[in-house]
Amino acid sequence: MKLRDKDYLAVKEFKKAITTFLGGKLFSLVLFGSKAKGTDSSDSDIDIFIVVKKYNSLVKREIIDTAFDVNLAYGVYISPRIISLELFNNPLFFSTPFIQHIKKEGVKL
Repeated sequence: MKLRDKDYLAVKEFKKAITTFLGGKLFSLVLFGSKAKGTDSSDSDIDIFIVVKKYNSLVKREIIDTAFDVNLAYGVYISPRIISLELFNNPLFFSTPFIQHIKKEGVKL
């Protein structure tokens, strides 16, 4: 994975802000999609899979607001996908093609 400079800086800022807000409630941040595979174009979005220990509307709102702020600051489009650790650990969900794709091609941040 080799991100463009502005993408790298945006992801770094997003991770820092989310880690600060969530602290111990953050389980995992994973870059996936074309940016992780290195098949992106200059206008590709930045897909980030986020697993939180406790998911609620406040957590969702803060993550989305943070992505919005970073998007404006860096001229990128971070597209967060947020799930709870409980759902992530559910065998039915864990075996979906979406999760298998992230496990295979995702890059832990």
